[in-house]
Amino acid sequence: MDGYLKGKTIKELRDLAIEFNLKIPKNDTKTEIILNIINFFDKHPTYKKIKKLGNTGKDGIVYLVEGKNCKKYAMKTFKQTKSLKKIELEYDLQKQASKYMISPRVKELNLEDKYIVMEKLDKHLTDVIETQKGNLTIKQQERLIDIYNKLDVCRVFHGDSNILNYMISDDNIIYIIDFGMSKPIDDKLKKTLKTDTPNLTLMTLGFVLKLKENNCPPSSYKYLLNYISNENKIKFRLV
Repeated sequence: MDGYLKGKTIKELRDLAIEFNLKIPKNDTKTEIILNIINFFDKHPTYKKIKKLGNTGKDGIVYLVEGKNCKKYAMKTFKQTKSLKKIELEYDLQKQASKYMISPRVKELNLEDKYIVMEKLDKHLTDVIETQKGNLTIKQQERLIDIYNKLDVCRVFHGDSNILNYMISDDNIIYIIDFGMSKPIDDKLKKTLKTDTPNLTLMTLGFVLKLKENNCPPSSYKYLLNYISNENKIKFRLV
């Protein structure tokens, strides 16, 4: 951290101190400001865990945390047996997707303590579906197709159509989460899955089947059916 801070200007250091609610005297030198920031980090953990979010997953636990800037985030913590390579890949793929505004923005990757910190979302799509009596509006279905299209564009195959992997922002926009099963879309994957658009082709089908499995009415996936082949509609009794 010392080297990182030394590369900052005094103004940048003061802005960083303000972000963490750290009071720095006006006449402090750059060295004094750096020492103050380092002492602050030494005395306080970077994030304070507030509560667990959702159920414990196969890879670990997600917590609601508060940063030193008093902002709240979601922290996905991994089991110690999870490989660093897989954690880094998950981070990279979610970061790619977040650039297209379809997944929470990632803030930090910590491979030493094995966690990813990201933007916090408040509501699961399952809760919204329940309040809508099992339905998804056409607009919500259109957003799902938009997500799948953009995943294909940014070359990230999500790979898990579980309804719990979708959340809603405060402004009622659907986002996809949990990139633990995701893979980069390359020629080998396209050949294996027999499609150039694995998210649009497979994730749409998987999501509709999950809705049907949960006894949601046909209106909840009426629009989504436009993106499923006639062969699959017949095969999975969607018509």
